[in-house]
Amino acid sequence: MKDIRNIPKKELEAFIKENKAPMFRVQQIENWLWRNFVGSFDEMLNIPAQLRTLLKKHYTLTVFQTEKISESPDGTLKVLVSFYDKAMVEAVLIPESQRVTVCISTQVGCPGACAFCATASMGFKRNLTKAEIYAQVMLLQEIAESRLNRSISNVVIMGMGEPLLNYNAVADFCNMISSENGLHISAQKITLSSVGIPEKIERMADDNVRCKLAISLHAATNEKRDKIIPLNKKHPLPQLMKSLNYYYSISHKEITFEYLLLKGFNDSREDAEALVKLCRKVPSKVNLIAFNSFPGANYERSPDLVMSDFMAVLEAGRINVRLRKSRGGSINAACGQLLH
Repeated sequence: MKDIRNIPKKELEAFIKENKAPMFRVQQIENWLWRNFVGSFDEMLNIPAQLRTLLKKHYTLTVFQTEKISESPDGTLKVLVSFYDKAMVEAVLIPESQRVTVCISTQVGCPGACAFCATASMGFKRNLTKAEIYAQVMLLQEIAESRLNRSISNVVIMGMGEPLLNYNAVADFCNMISSENGLHISAQKITLSSVGIPEKIERMADDNVRCKLAISLHAATNEKRDKIIPLNKKHPLPQLMKSLNYYYSISHKEITFEYLLLKGFNDSREDAEALVKLCRKVPSKVNLIAFNSFPGANYERSPDLVMSDFMAVLEAGRINVRLRKSRGGSINAACGQLLH
């Protein structure tokens, strides 16, 4: 049977109409599915028993559970989540003084094979459904409420997988979680991170996907980017920049470039100057990231002085830049470390 959370709304409406129930039941059911994320149809208390029985007969509900929770000394929590087929992903809860951020996964493994990311060693197993992506947020929301007495404020789609290679599920997730039927999280507080798939970036603009866009850039020339991001060979920087300008022309949303500093590879003054030139081609800002090592990594973290000098070149070029603080490194929960 189909997972009811993954069917189009039109199918649910047709089901309600076919079974001669009033159409306001659609809204009620969606509230139970998304805002409350119930685990059984019997929990839908304001839905008549006869209709609940029909729903159980035709649909199933998302199967997921927490397998393990790891906690870092800095307060970061990493959660191992399993699904109906025993596939597993990791998701991260990052509490801060002004916000609580969750980092979620969109694929089991990743086909991107980026050289700086532990997830690449898993290969690609399958896409997650919209419901499975949403389930990670709800699990982390429950943990935030029980352990911190706080609610999630920000969502970053930066975990395992390349989100734009699972476009439909990810776009539907963004739109649902920001809706009144979902958690009603502001689209300004949802960020999707991608290495850059031009066709899908343009589609994001056309579809008005409710989130902000971050690009995992990590090198400002094709020559260097090809060495660490295999997908760049298929989608080189000129194509990517063209799609980003299209995205900005439609959405009017500034692009965030994420730039991981790798010792002796992309952290020279020339690399910084190339990044300045690239940033001037589209309204953007830069998040610099210190490399988080993992077993088998072929790169090292740039020294603090080198990172400071790199940042100074960007500031001199009037680029809006900040050095992003890594969290959860002691439990392999930091950027690029997720692996199961």
